[in-house]
Order: sequence, then structure tokens, then C-alpha cells
Amino acid sequence: MPKPRSRPSSDAQRRPPIRRDSTRVVNRLTTFPTHACWSEILKRSDGKDRVVGLIQYVAMVISGGRPGSVLTSIGFALNDARRPFRLYTPVAVLIDTFLAKGKPKTKGAMRTLECIKAISTAVYVTCDHVVWAGGAGAVDKRSTLYKVCDKLSLMGWAAGSALMAAGHVPDLIAYTRALRDPLASDNKRDDDVDEWELREELEEKTVASALDVASGLTQALFALSLLGATPLKGRQMQCVGLAMGIVGVMRQLVSVPLPPEKTGMGRMGRLPISPSMPMLR
Repeated sequence: MPKPRSRPSSDAQRRPPIRRDSTRVVNRLTTFPTHACWSEILKRSDGKDRVVGLIQYVAMVISGGRPGSVLTSIGFALNDARRPFRLYTPVAVLIDTFLAKGKPKTKGAMRTLECIKAISTAVYVTCDHVVWAGGAGAVDKRSTLYKVCDKLSLMGWAAGSALMAAGHVPDLIAYTRALRDPLASDNKRDDDVDEWELREELEEKTVASALDVASGLTQALFALSLLGATPLKGRQMQCVGLAMGIVGVMRQLVSVPLPPEKTGMGRMGRLPISPSMPMLR
């Protein structure tokens, strides 16, 4: 008969269940409306982009996309204002993926997925710059170049977003399984590690991975809808865009450092943002 798995005997290992409203995941929600939180989010270029994107889709949902509406005009203006800040994105994505020093973080199928995602992102953003130039009058909207780039940008967006979601699914599954027994999943633990400390870290990582998957799926759905590949139209598409904006801002929130008094029992005050698709439209 197999022997039961040994557990650390330290009193610090097992504590009575703590109040669930004191975990870092919940604490982040309480810091969300604060000045410090928004200041941290808006310091980042991606944070600015996500917040402006959320405002853009709120305006579009309220207006219903009606032509001539002030809110519709605001939505389109915000959309165009976000695009020039990504001029270097295609170059950065390709360099980070193919020319970064050291060994790639992923191997095999995941490395292939990462490379295809990077190429899709580069195609998407590059072609979207041409579309933006068409809106500014620098490129003729009736030209073949404009029409081809318009299609390619949406196809690249859909493909890259779907691949981003697929790339985070294994992490989400692993973190979810690890939550069932945090101590058993921590192979490199020391003798004084605390179960709730591990659980809080795993909860944060699970939430972050879930948001990455949701971000990829909502962006892919929205891009496919713009291509006419889904039955979503009008306000339905705008609601998908709103969900996309909310998920993007929430993902930024997860990476905001908690104040010292809010860090609870855990060792981590923030989670890094994983590379994601830049949300454009």
C-alpha cells in the first residue's frame, strides 16, 4: 500500500481559513477607484490605450453607433487618436520574438504559436497604419492597397488574438489545478512557506491568465465581426467592444502594485503584464 505523501510539519504551513475578503484579489477591487491606482495605470502607454479604448466603446454603446451622434463622433475620434502611438509596435514585436538575447522561453508547439502570433500582430498593426493613413487622406480609400490592408489588418488581429488566448490556456489550466492543493504544487518551497501565501499568489495568477484568455477571445470575436464572419451586428458588436475594453482595464489593474497595508499575507505586490495584442479598433 503506497505511503501517504508527507506534508511539512511547521505550524506556519496550515492555518485556519482566513477571511476571503482579505485576499489580494479582493483588495485590488477596493483600490480600483483610488487616485494611486489610476495614476499607476495611466503612467503606462498600454494603460492609457486600454482606458481610452474603454471610453471609446462606452461612447459607442451609448450612442448605438448612430451617424451624426456626438458620442459616435467621439468614439471614432478616440479610435483614430490611439493608432499613431503604435508606430513602433510591429518592429518591437518581431525583435522581441525573433531577435531577443538568450534562449526562447517556450519550445515546440508553443514556440511555433508564439512566432505565428508575432507575425500576425506585425501584419495587423502595419496594415492598420495604412488604414489610418487612408482615414487621414494620405492614402486613397478606393485604392487596392487600402482595401487589401483593411482586410489583412482585421485578419491579423483575429489570428493574433486567438493565438494569444490559446497560448494562455495552458497556464490557466495549470494554475486552476494548483489551487486545489497549493503546497503540493510548490515543488521549490522552503520549510516556512505558508499555504495561504501560496494560494493568494496562485489566485492572482489564475485571474491574470483568465483575463488574458478573455482579452484574446473578445478581440478575436470583434475582429471576426468586423470581417463579417459572425452574425454580430450593430449594438451587439459594440457590447463585445465594451467587454473587450473592460477586460483590458482589469488586466492592467491586476498588475498595479498594492499599497503596503493591502498586500495581505503574500510576497507579491504585483503581477507583470504578459505580452498581449494591442487593441486598436
